[in-house]
Amino acid sequence: MNSLPVEIIDYILAYLADVPQKTSNVSLANLALVSPVLLQRSRGFFFHSVSINPDNIEKLSDLLGSPNQTVSKHVRTVRVDGKWTSGESLQQSIAIAIGNKVDSLSMHNFAFQSLPSDFLSEFSTLTTLELANTTFISVSQMMGILSGFRNLQSASLFDIIWNDPSSDTLDTTYPFDVPSSLTKLSLERCYKRDVMGCLLSLHPPPLIRDLNLGLVSPSDAEAIGKYIAHLGPSLSSLSLGFSSLDAGGDAEDFYNHCPLSLNTGLESIHFDRLVYMGEYRLTISYPWIAKILSTLCSPLLTCVCFSIYLPAIDPLSCLFDLYWSELDQVLAQRQGVADLSRFECVRFWLYFDEELGHGVLDSVIEKIQGHLPLCSQRGILRFVTRVIENLGKE
Repeated sequence: MNSLPVEIIDYILAYLADVPQKTSNVSLANLALVSPVLLQRSRGFFFHSVSINPDNIEKLSDLLGSPNQTVSKHVRTVRVDGKWTSGESLQQSIAIAIGNKVDSLSMHNFAFQSLPSDFLSEFSTLTTLELANTTFISVSQMMGILSGFRNLQSASLFDIIWNDPSSDTLDTTYPFDVPSSLTKLSLERCYKRDVMGCLLSLHPPPLIRDLNLGLVSPSDAEAIGKYIAHLGPSLSSLSLGFSSLDAGGDAEDFYNHCPLSLNTGLESIHFDRLVYMGEYRLTISYPWIAKILSTLCSPLLTCVCFSIYLPAIDPLSCLFDLYWSELDQVLAQRQGVADLSRFECVRFWLYFDEELGHGVLDSVIEKIQGHLPLCSQRGILRFVTRVIENLGKE
């Protein structure tokens, strides 16, 4: 092993990075025991990602404070768990040691009573930020966090809470100026209307090219529509989902308020939870997704995606009538229009709650193909399969 060129060793590391984390870490650790060269070259693999939590913060701070340590120069991704009431000085020492090398920061379980500017200011090269399970005083405070990273390209907000803007005071209102480098935004379980309002209040509003709206609420649809209209041809990728496909539900509100016909640069659109573990079984669905698709006018559209979540046991019972024929017609028509010649495929992401028995996946694919005969005949259907533990139990 020691005689191998470093290029071969780097190739091995790149391969291990593509296999499941637990398997790759064990394999690499075993190899490193018999190869000092591999041990040295693998530092970037082992120390690329660091988690800061109550159980390890003291030891991690001591390690990074050692004059002989080489860990800090390899760290690129940091996840911080805010479930403690002390340790701010330790957080700060860790941020000073690694902050100027980190490009991705994930912060969970925080309650920001004031902006933690000292800690966050150390991450000057950050391009990706995730905020999850976090409480802010106001939406402007949250936007102030985003504004602090001037190279930020991607931001994700998941399960975020703040007070209604109507109750804001001078003490709870913060200045913000989202950097123009921000082009990717994901919003899930938060007040999207407030975020849209903040973006539109800037001059000029930032152009988010990759927008993930999560599950769309009727109360958010109008504000989303205004921002989507502002984006116009700048929007290239859109992801969204609906809890209800009923007449009068959130899908109808999105259709009425969000003019996707203006997004003539749209390259892909993804509908999450087209089916979610049989969730829609007790409702009478309406073909709102087909109607939304029929409004698209982008000549650059290459792919329409759907996510379907199914139990591994008896998944066919969940593939009930969703006005498949309307979907089939509008999707097949796109593939046959000369002005829309870039359209390539309809991709289904199939998520299951456990490993599948023999022949189950084939029967699911055959069922979907049977629902979409025109698309199947044109050869534009694609399927990708994943298993998610605890699916449907959140």
